[in-house]
Amino acid sequence: MSQLLADDLIQILTDKYGLPGEDLSPETRFDALEFDSLVMVELAVILERRLGIPVTDDELLSVESIGEAAELLSTKDVTV
Repeated sequence: MSQLLADDLIQILTDKYGLPGEDLSPETRFDALEFDSLVMVELAVILERRLGIPVTDDELLSVESIGEAAELLSTKDVTV
């Protein structure tokens, strides 16, 4: 997992959703944040725009944590 990608995801979550960054880590699960499928679709769109790569909501729904999402992004050769 790319720590830089995880940190970038945490920054997006704090900026967009007002989550306290100090409470988030790569191990933080999306269900613990009470993110439903609509939020994950929105997050996929945000990631596509910010990173310039295609990210589908199905891909994001297949991961359970911030770290797993970072790993998914790293397989797409994303760098931050």
